[in-house]
Amino acid sequence: MAAVDPVDAVQKGVFDLLSGDAALALLVNGVVDGPTTLDPDYVSIGEALSTPAGLVDREGRSVSVTLHTWTRGEGFKRANDIGARLVALLWHRHADLDPLVVGHDVWRVVHEFHQNLVDPEPGLRHRIDRFRVWTCQS
Repeated sequence: MAAVDPVDAVQKGVFDLLSGDAALALLVNGVVDGPTTLDPDYVSIGEALSTPAGLVDREGRSVSVTLHTWTRGEGFKRANDIGARLVALLWHRHADLDPLVVGHDVWRVVHEFHQNLVDPEPGLRHRIDRFRVWTCQS
């Protein structure tokens, strides 16, 4: 079987998981995967990096997914509250993501880091979270 890169399937799975969460919906104006006209507060699915991580008998990949949270406010509390929900939805929650990643089995998800950034625009805050998703081809 030819190897198929799971990056698109993982990105769609993450989008579907985040978009379908009622608790996250209470915190943000939306989850987007591309350009948007939404006002902050929102989460944008950003960059992805896919690297080989095969098993002995199956093709596998490690996919890093970057999530960007944009908020307005003086501090980072709002962004950090949203980020905490992202972590709760994804970190060690491979069983929740797996059925949403078509054509690949998700067997591990970890939160690699988060970083808070002050945007040059006054009052705009930017939080970056990166998750690593390990998959095997179904």
